[in-house]
Amino acid sequence: MKMMEILVLEKDLHKVTEALGEFAAVHFTDAVNEEQAVQLRRPQAAEQVQECAVLLEKAATLCIRLEVAEPAEPVRSEYMPTPVIRERLESIDRITAEPAAKAAAMEDELNALHDTISQVRAFRRLNVPVEDIPEFSFLHFATGKIDEEQLEEFQEEAGSRVVTVVLERREGEARIVSISSKKGRWAMESVLEAHGFKGESLGERYEGLPEEIYEHATARLEKLRNRREEFSVELRELGGRFGDELLRYRRRLRIQQRIFQAEENFGQTSSTCVISGWVPAASAEQLGRRLMEVTGERAVLELRDPQPGEERVPTLMRHSRLVRPFQLLISTYGFPGYREIEPTIFVGASFLVMFGLMFGDVGQGLVLALLGLVLARSRAAQHLRDIGSIMVWAGLAAMIGGSLFGEFFGKRFHPLWLELMDGRNPMVLLGWSVGLGVFMVSLGVVLNIINSIRRRDYAAATLDKNGLAGLVFYWGALLLGAMYAIAGKPPGNVLAAVLIGGPVILILLRVPILSLFAKPAHGGADAWIESGMDVFEMFVSFLSNTVSFVRVGAFALAHAGLAVAVYSLADMARALPAGIVAAAAVIVLGNIVIIAFEGMVVSIQCLRLEYYEFFTKFFKGEGTPFKPFSLETEV
Repeated sequence: MKMMEILVLEKDLHKVTEALGEFAAVHFTDAVNEEQAVQLRRPQAAEQVQECAVLLEKAATLCIRLEVAEPAEPVRSEYMPTPVIRERLESIDRITAEPAAKAAAMEDELNALHDTISQVRAFRRLNVPVEDIPEFSFLHFATGKIDEEQLEEFQEEAGSRVVTVVLERREGEARIVSISSKKGRWAMESVLEAHGFKGESLGERYEGLPEEIYEHATARLEKLRNRREEFSVELRELGGRFGDELLRYRRRLRIQQRIFQAEENFGQTSSTCVISGWVPAASAEQLGRRLMEVTGERAVLELRDPQPGEERVPTLMRHSRLVRPFQLLISTYGFPGYREIEPTIFVGASFLVMFGLMFGDVGQGLVLALLGLVLARSRAAQHLRDIGSIMVWAGLAAMIGGSLFGEFFGKRFHPLWLELMDGRNPMVLLGWSVGLGVFMVSLGVVLNIINSIRRRDYAAATLDKNGLAGLVFYWGALLLGAMYAIAGKPPGNVLAAVLIGGPVILILLRVPILSLFAKPAHGGADAWIESGMDVFEMFVSFLSNTVSFVRVGAFALAHAGLAVAVYSLADMARALPAGIVAAAAVIVLGNIVIIAFEGMVVSIQCLRLEYYEFFTKFFKGEGTPFKPFSLETEV
């Protein structure tokens, strides 16, 4: 990664920013820091960003009005000043406003006619003018609709005091006319309201017989449909006339908006602008050539390497398509710093090894891989497709594990390695699990030593509990333990003093040792307490981190035990009527539960071992992701 600083003339700023957006390889930083605040000011771009947003909304409205669809590929758009775009959009709006307004008014009338027809259709059998219905001297009419489920309850509750005529049943609702005496009006309306009746007072909106109103509305509807089609054709013709132009304006406004947003990071003087950011070293030379081409050699480009201890240097993670999905497992914890070893390849490999051992079954692994393949090939969001890819790899790892242990949908076959439920094999598997833990913990410490050297923090590389001293202590303790297990007696005191006492003393004396080369950050009692706590934490963490990997073997045994339980239940189900069908159902449902539930639990356990036992040795996760400015993405 290279730090880039560009000095350009103010008149070239917009086209330089656009060229950098097309290049899409520069991670902008704030060019106006505390030291330069006196000489540089920030461009006032907020108003331009807001103006672009307003014009974008206007262009989108015009595209909807003229039925102009967004193309799959972005259209080519040359630079055009924002005031010119505003003027053209206002002109297009004036030209298309009248036919659009007429079409909208016609649409409103069509909706009103549809409402009229919907209301009057059910009452066509009433041979009484709708305005006369409320005028009967002794009778009260209630017209409207009610849910069919409520209709019968209403009729039972109303009893003989109310006469109800069902005019139409449609989509779960019934249109009715309920009739009572004038004295019984309030009682009837109270019962109707309690059952969700929705009144439709036709006399307030229409006059005449319902049949006449219906025929008039139907005829009017047909005429308006023909007129609406004429306006639609006119608007589509205007869309063909202005469509490409509107798409170019939308594209240009998006570009302008992103350019103005990016320029808020720049520094400005009366006639020049300063742009700063990070660029991959491999792209720096090509960027320089492009910059000189755009400005006609009117630019100054300075490049430098990151300074020792410089913070916030962005990290660019580059992996092949097969490895890239495992970056998701890293990003949920943190992001690697610029000088940290990028751990994706280690995490991906170890995750698959642990998952394959804990979920070892050829058949269940095949199902998991197929489900992952469907998700990875879908049109879901990118992170979901990455999860699908991880599921494919995890399924393949489970199939390998199933071959080693001899399991196919819980059924046993001759294993390539261990029969899990046989004799002393469980203890063998637990021993291998501890061996995996030793490897992962040791790898974490080695990676931490490398990271410390890359940061030029040689004290942490040698005297830290997760440095060389800690690694000697860890392997010394393992060696002494192995010698005791083999020989049956404690090893010599000299060897123990060198392998265990030596690292402990170096860590305890870390502050005095470092004070020979530089003034320590703190000393006295605090330093001794901190060193003592480091030694204690080293004892506890190395032991707990290593033993924690026993869960790999434990979950492998639990997986096999669940399969035994499923087939035991299936054997019991065979004694039931239709026993073969019942047993098959138990086996299928049991395998589904194992794939779904245990697959999730095993995944969580794998991540726990990665995050708490492995990452804590070397990975801080405090880095900044490399996010280059691009015209195709938001700033």
